[in-house]
Amino acid sequence: MKRGKKQWGTRERSGMSFLIVITFFAVFGLIILTEVFMIDERTHSGMLAMRAGGGGGASLGGRMGDSMPDYDNVKDDYDLLDASILSDNKLGFVQLRDNKLKIQEAAGADGQRLAGMLLNGGGGGGGAGAFGVNVPLIPWGQVLPDKVEETLPHFPFGTRPIDGAWQVVNGTRFKFFVYSAYFDRREGARLVRVVGATKTRGPERVWCRFWYGPSAGNGTDAGSSTARAKYSSATVMARVKIIRENWNLKYSACFILCPVRTPPLSVPHFVSVVSRLRAPPGNLLTLRNTDQDADFAASRARNSSAKKGSPVGHPPPSGDNIPDRIAVCVKPLHFNYDQALYLMEYLEFYALLGVSHFTFYNHTLGPHASCVLENYQKGLVPGNLTAHDLEALTPAEAANNATPRVLRTQYQRPTVSILPWNLRMRSQKEIRTEGLFAALNDCLYRTMYRYKYLALVDLDEFIVPRYSDTLNELIGSLNQRFRNRNTGAYSFQNAFYYLQFADDSLASSGIEGGNDQLARVRANLVTQRKTRR
Repeated sequence: MKRGKKQWGTRERSGMSFLIVITFFAVFGLIILTEVFMIDERTHSGMLAMRAGGGGGASLGGRMGDSMPDYDNVKDDYDLLDASILSDNKLGFVQLRDNKLKIQEAAGADGQRLAGMLLNGGGGGGGAGAFGVNVPLIPWGQVLPDKVEETLPHFPFGTRPIDGAWQVVNGTRFKFFVYSAYFDRREGARLVRVVGATKTRGPERVWCRFWYGPSAGNGTDAGSSTARAKYSSATVMARVKIIRENWNLKYSACFILCPVRTPPLSVPHFVSVVSRLRAPPGNLLTLRNTDQDADFAASRARNSSAKKGSPVGHPPPSGDNIPDRIAVCVKPLHFNYDQALYLMEYLEFYALLGVSHFTFYNHTLGPHASCVLENYQKGLVPGNLTAHDLEALTPAEAANNATPRVLRTQYQRPTVSILPWNLRMRSQKEIRTEGLFAALNDCLYRTMYRYKYLALVDLDEFIVPRYSDTLNELIGSLNQRFRNRNTGAYSFQNAFYYLQFADDSLASSGIEGGNDQLARVRANLVTQRKTRR
């Protein structure tokens, strides 16, 4: 009896182990299938979160879902006349009848999902017959007719245009905010690109309302009643492009893309993103247009003999004409960041390496760190080196008691920009780290054409060249090394230097010719103390 009971127990344990393994793989497979085929919750019936079938699916190369950040198909942003974009099955279309709008889903009579361009046929043929109507259909990116535009709300004269501040998109079921707007003319496209944040899966449909009229530079206040009478508008259906952050949170950074087609549209002065055409807009963004940038106009005037009365438009510099300078973007400062000494070390370290400009986003900042940034922003820090290192003397120089030589540097006082970042989404619960992808993308477009290189580095990250004195020299050597490749960016492998590691003994040994206060400061600098792993 005992022997039989022992054998039964062994078989039972073996069977239980096998069952556990099968259950694990079954649960794992179920999770994978749920991620790939899960249908998003939507207010509009029949809309899928994944792009499948038709031209939209083909543009993704058959990729199931979005497991990687959505940067691999950025060319779609510029192929505005490509049928695969206008036939995007996520966008739907607008039906116009008796000058009244009706938004419909792009679903055919046979259950196949069709899109606006495929239905935009003449007469009784084409896709329009599938709906039993012969009325104009307006696909994504095309302008609403003038008769409809006249019935929409006028310019929001009580709202002041803003650049670089979060504003709400009214009338959406889920949170939807916009921050800044840029006119993107790369690759020959004409596109208004709005930086925003909204629902990760199944973002709600929105529209771009372009506002034309007195510009901010002609002395007319955009909020005055006189300016209101001079304003006209145009409206196009927008495309929301989510920037996937791989954290599977409810909200993510996004681009709202609005084509500026010519004819009949010219580049607007302002833009509003709305979810309901009949409702007054809840936001008003100043469009940053590099073609009308005063900085580039001044540079163009210095480098050319333009005649008086020449056109105001001036394209931004390109290629070798872009200044060989480096800018740094830092993700939003949060948790009341107040490490003043670390912040000064970060700024001065990169300034010594040739960085010209820093862009910060202030979510919550402590008083000491805020004071440091304000002094840099106002130019109240010295414009030259106040602390210096000395070159080592040769034995012969030391024997003759020669005076140590000051180590030459490329230091120039950097400029600093601080932008507000009052995004009303819970960090790490609704969106990743205060929506840092929205901040970094805004910084990218904000500094474009002004600096040849842009570095995205956190406050605890230091890029240390081994064989170069500045980052410009480092990048130049890398460009020479990979000159036959189409290199768009460089990623540097990191190494951790933990604070609990022992300090470098030279950091507290003082500086020859220096004073005790300078020695104490150096002894507290992370880049001086933590040099070994």
